[in-house]
Amino acid sequence: MANMFLNDIEINNIKNKITSGQQPWKDAYDKFMSQNVPVALNTGIQSVTYGGKIPPSGDKHDYFSEPPYTIGDGLFDPNADRTDYNSAMAIGKAVRDLGLAYALTGENKYADKAIQLINTWTVNPTTKMNPKVTTFNSQAYIEIPITMPGMYYGADLIWNYQGWNVNDRNTFKEWVKLTSVSRGRSKEVNPTNYENWKLLLISSSAVITEDNTDMNWVIQYWKELIPKQMNTQGQMTAELSRTRSLFYSMYAVNAMTQTAEITRHHGVDLYNYKTIDGKGLELAFDYHAPYLADKLTWPYQEIRPDLLEYATYENAYSFKQKTSYMDVIIKAVRPLYENRTMGAVTLTHSFMNNPPCEIPICDFVISVT
Repeated sequence: MANMFLNDIEINNIKNKITSGQQPWKDAYDKFMSQNVPVALNTGIQSVTYGGKIPPSGDKHDYFSEPPYTIGDGLFDPNADRTDYNSAMAIGKAVRDLGLAYALTGENKYADKAIQLINTWTVNPTTKMNPKVTTFNSQAYIEIPITMPGMYYGADLIWNYQGWNVNDRNTFKEWVKLTSVSRGRSKEVNPTNYENWKLLLISSSAVITEDNTDMNWVIQYWKELIPKQMNTQGQMTAELSRTRSLFYSMYAVNAMTQTAEITRHHGVDLYNYKTIDGKGLELAFDYHAPYLADKLTWPYQEIRPDLLEYATYENAYSFKQKTSYMDVIIKAVRPLYENRTMGAVTLTHSFMNNPPCEIPICDFVISVT
């Protein structure tokens, strides 16, 4: 049963919306199937062994990429080796979109291609990535958490597909566990968005491995991060000094939201969690919404105002139907697409309840683990 970002009841609700031609689901579905799914089906087989520099370990199965910037947050280094990162991103997106296509259509070709990609990356001895977050530099610390959860999402959506060899699926499950463990369970004194994405990796891994201990650890640490990262305005303070401060502020909120979406499917409501002084996701959504709707008003440095994070506000609006949240969605123009992990969020996470109600109690049955 699917239970990472979607459960079976939610999937059936989406199907009904599409079949009856309701918006924005129908248009989002048509665009997803006509644009995103063909790209996923045509994605080449990806492996860390297929190119790029040999890692410092000398083992081509180790994940390795180089920092993308020459200066600060915005100037790309054309000589940086990004081969493994690009491959990981491609497989995460493809498996995610194929998994969703299978869940919505039942067509085996989508699950079969997803399994082929998963097996090459995690199962086949000659091509698989060693199941660990490498420590050659800091790149794997953030790149594995922003790429692999997409693959886990897609895998979750095809988990009961009869064409998936049980031994291969179990090998994949073990690979996920080892990779998660290798990211460690330390708690940073001065956390940045790296910690938010770490929690997304561990929580999405816990869905695949059915590890309640890890899920509980994520929930507790997620709560501990709120007062460390957020002030009483809703600002993500560690990100404000960056040259892309609005982007990275929402980058952190994005990861926080996705983890909350996972825990929601496991009976724990982090969307409504607040500290005594009111810090929580809603405060972050409230603070950033006006600036995303009108980015020229942002009071801090943002050198790439053309590349910002909007898609999280589909989750935000489903959580609380605030006009300011819808203003962001209108500014971004539906269908919105979360590029790293959740994908077609207008299709999967648009507000669909009537009368309005909050995410944790509407439209589906929470399964408590």
